[in-house]
Amino acid sequence: MAIGKQATFPMPQSLPKKRKRIVATMPTVDTSFDVPEDIREGLDSGQYERVGGVIRDLDTKQIVAWLRENQPGKVVNFDYSFHHFLPFLGVLNLAVSVGGFALVLGRLKSIEDQLRGLNNVTSQVNQKIDFQCYANLTAAIQQANSAFLMSNPQNRHSSAMQAIDRLLVAEHYFSSLFDEQEKIHKTTDFESNGRHLLSTICLAYTAEALCYMELDEPQVAISRVTEAYEQLRQRCERFCYLLLMKYDAPYLHPYIMDADEQKDVLSHVWGIYQWRSRQFHMSQIIREQNQKFIDQPNLYTKKADWTLRKETVIKNLDFMEAKIEESKRLQSYQTEIEYVISKGFTWREWCAIKPKQPQPDKSFFLIIP
Repeated sequence: MAIGKQATFPMPQSLPKKRKRIVATMPTVDTSFDVPEDIREGLDSGQYERVGGVIRDLDTKQIVAWLRENQPGKVVNFDYSFHHFLPFLGVLNLAVSVGGFALVLGRLKSIEDQLRGLNNVTSQVNQKIDFQCYANLTAAIQQANSAFLMSNPQNRHSSAMQAIDRLLVAEHYFSSLFDEQEKIHKTTDFESNGRHLLSTICLAYTAEALCYMELDEPQVAISRVTEAYEQLRQRCERFCYLLLMKYDAPYLHPYIMDADEQKDVLSHVWGIYQWRSRQFHMSQIIREQNQKFIDQPNLYTKKADWTLRKETVIKNLDFMEAKIEESKRLQSYQTEIEYVISKGFTWREWCAIKPKQPQPDKSFFLIIP
């Protein structure tokens, strides 16, 4: 360094600023074991409607609340405040996020057992149900369940996709079998057999949608649930139409139902017609029923037929309403997945939502946005 020359040193650069750590927070929702007064009033007035597990505004379709089972697959203590949401019919849960593969397996086993118990299910040689296909569907769901317990991502994905392939085969088989048995419904126990096949199709599609949600492919899950709803809605409409036409007149026959029973049954029949087409009016249904009595004056005039026909009417109303409920729940699954995506929930966050204070004696609770 030269003498007399002031030494210069580079100015120290400013230290880099610490970056703020961004922590993702789960969207907030409220939960309640009680139905808020405004929701109760909206349901009473018809401003709100329940479609599966979603409660929404009838006109705007804005979501008001989500209805979820507190203990999936088990009604422990029915709370009258939830009476608006009856009937809780159908093989599907109110939410696709509830129960998982284990519950799907349990429901599938129940359906298979009921089908095996029907004496005339396998009476038609050409329409015999291959119960090996139920075994294959069960194995597919078990494989999916095991896949998502794997720690290796490649093994997890590969096994899940194999399960999905098997679920697709099951969906095609049981859909085709329903269509074939529908064609010969006059010679088979289509009322019982058909409803079980519809429920099986529902469960196969639900398991497939669960696979895609676990694989973090929500858009694919939405497309599969949408297809499931379209396929089931069409078959459900045909199923209800056949039962309405096959047993239409007895629903209001004066020899079978007294005045109070006719009023109650008519409300159920009207609900089914409304689901098929909102253009139906109560007066139109009554006219159609009365015309059948005019066209067939000797219909069910034997007293011995009354009790049997009454039991058939009630049984088939239950069948139809159960299938309609399942169709609506598939529709609500699509809404549920879309909501999870739009609000930024992860799938596991959404599945884990429960009231802070457990109440095991309650069967249902609400998630309120």
